[in-house]
Amino acid sequence: MTTYGGSTTYAQGSVVFYQGSSYQSAVDGNVGNLPSNGAPWTLIAQEGATGPTGPTGTNGPTGAAGPTGAAGAAGATGTVGATGAIGPTGAAGPTGAAGTAGATGPGGATGAAGPAGAPGAAGATGAASTVPGPAGPAGATGPTGATGSLSQLTTFNASTTYSQGSVVFYQGSSYQSSVNGNVGNLPTNGAPWTLIAQEGATGATGPTGTNGSTGAAGPTGAAGPTGAAGPTGAVGPTGVGVAGATGPAGPTGAAGPTGVGVAGATGAAGPTGAAGPTGAAGPTGVGVAGATGPAGPTGAAGATGVGVAGVTGPAGPTGAAGPAGPSTVTYPCFSVCTQGSLEVLANNGGTANVRDAGEGMVTGIVGIASTTQTYTGIVPVSVYGTASCTFDNAVTAGDYVQASGTSPGRCHDAGTTYPTSNQIVGVALSSGSASTEQPIFLFGIEIRGTSGGATGPAGATGAAGPTGTAGPTGAAGPTGAAGPTGNAGAAGATGAAGATGAVGPTGVAGATGVSGPAGPTGAAGPTGTAGAAGATGAKGATGATGPTGSTGPSGPAGPTGPTGSTGLNGTNGATGATGAAGSGGPVSIGTPNPITSGTISGTSVAYFVGNGDTATLPLATTAGQQLMLFLLPANGTSFTLQANALDTINDEQNGVITATGGTIVVHGSAYLISDGNHHWYTLYHN
Repeated sequence: MTTYGGSTTYAQGSVVFYQGSSYQSAVDGNVGNLPSNGAPWTLIAQEGATGPTGPTGTNGPTGAAGPTGAAGAAGATGTVGATGAIGPTGAAGPTGAAGTAGATGPGGATGAAGPAGAPGAAGATGAASTVPGPAGPAGATGPTGATGSLSQLTTFNASTTYSQGSVVFYQGSSYQSSVNGNVGNLPTNGAPWTLIAQEGATGATGPTGTNGSTGAAGPTGAAGPTGAAGPTGAVGPTGVGVAGATGPAGPTGAAGPTGVGVAGATGAAGPTGAAGPTGAAGPTGVGVAGATGPAGPTGAAGATGVGVAGVTGPAGPTGAAGPAGPSTVTYPCFSVCTQGSLEVLANNGGTANVRDAGEGMVTGIVGIASTTQTYTGIVPVSVYGTASCTFDNAVTAGDYVQASGTSPGRCHDAGTTYPTSNQIVGVALSSGSASTEQPIFLFGIEIRGTSGGATGPAGATGAAGPTGTAGPTGAAGPTGAAGPTGNAGAAGATGAAGATGAVGPTGVAGATGVSGPAGPTGAAGPTGTAGAAGATGAKGATGATGPTGSTGPSGPAGPTGPTGSTGLNGTNGATGATGAAGSGGPVSIGTPNPITSGTISGTSVAYFVGNGDTATLPLATTAGQQLMLFLLPANGTSFTLQANALDTINDEQNGVITATGGTIVVHGSAYLISDGNHHWYTLYHN
């Protein structure tokens, strides 16, 4: 088999492949004629319908998150809260010896910073890229293979010994033996077999759309306001000594440790001196941290960065092809089934049987009997592929084959021209004389010849083979680079410091009063205004989409299921006892074809009436005329008998006389006789 070329000259018998189907040249010197199902070509195997789309592959894993954007600038420092009220002075300890004045202590250490505010919410993830990439280039066409030769195609049998050049059909593909004595070797694409036409694989699963790259994280929101300061620790006890002259206030020294011992008796409270100037704030005591202040507003999210889309991973391997449909179907034989004869369906009590095609049956052929059987015997029927049929005329290889219109069950060589009527059974594979069995290629479905009329409805499509398992998902493409971080917003202005009160004169130190309860901590100052959000970074360019993998070739069409069964002829009722000879003459059985409408006419006595139909009786003007009527099929429901407009029906069984032109309903069979005076009498009916 070679690929068809428009400039190549083909000899009779040459086989070519064109647009998914294979054809054989019916003449020599065939050049420039596109292959089609007609002269000068013969269709051998038609391209199968495209298999159903495979399931969508699973999404690839989400790409790694992009790097966190740079932290936004810190918000402005809030104004310093007011200093809490000084707690009462503790009780005076015993008077120590007067010491020399100590050197001025260093400045107190800065208190610990309050807890940081809660971090701002993360910025929203950027939307996935929707820009498709360009399609990849088509692969180069492979070189044309050398012209081979084909012999008769048969279904592979492991016990058959094949010679070099033998062609077999196995699991949807055809193979040619490359050696003699080839037995017990399953056909594969390798020695001792050569693959001729491979069953089309299920179409590859469409590529999974690429995930958009993860946008860069938005900038960190501005820091929340500093929580309120914890309460001030208790002041250590004041040392007692001879008060010297008050010098200029030096910086407050670090608080000494609290003395431990029995508290002395509280002296009488002296008069309170005038308030001296406030000394520099001592170190902040460490206590239980105050509650964290409410979080500041989250800064505006930065623009989502757009990275280059990753390339599409390679397509997964094509799943295994589904099994081929059967080429032989077994049926019970209804009457006679002869080896090599064309078979038609028959309904036997609701079960599909087969029998040899009768004279004039040129459509409804379902296959060829492989053995000879009689009633109820099981007969294998070849319904597709290679089979042997007995011909009523001389046959030539390559000619079309139809059912004989004159010889029941025989095949007929219809010539090289595509038939314009009746069923086309197949194509002859060898030549021979009349009354001989010759191999043919069965088409498998009822194909009618046509002369250009309207196309009939399409036959039912065979069940699709199972879909192959999806290939592994390609690795995710690299995450695109994060877009640039927007500029930091300007820092808010620092609040103005409160004015320091005037220093009052230092009064004479009085006795230390009883320690009172600690005063409440002053409220925290307001938080400074947050700085403006930085500008959004520029959008990164979208990467190109990788090429889509090519679709695998379509597999050959599976054979269409057999035609539905034809209704079975009902069995004839038992013949009644013969009456005395009269003017009606002897009883005779007429045509087996059912009456569907109209008036019963002719010389027959017995007639079949179709289920649900109405038959009008002839005029009852011949004395002794007898009629027997039977329901067809026998398992039907009923039919109706109607009298002529001038006649009545006397229902002797039920004691009823109809009006002229009246009707009765029969559920199986009826036996009537005329009195010759416009009356029909029902001797029996059910």
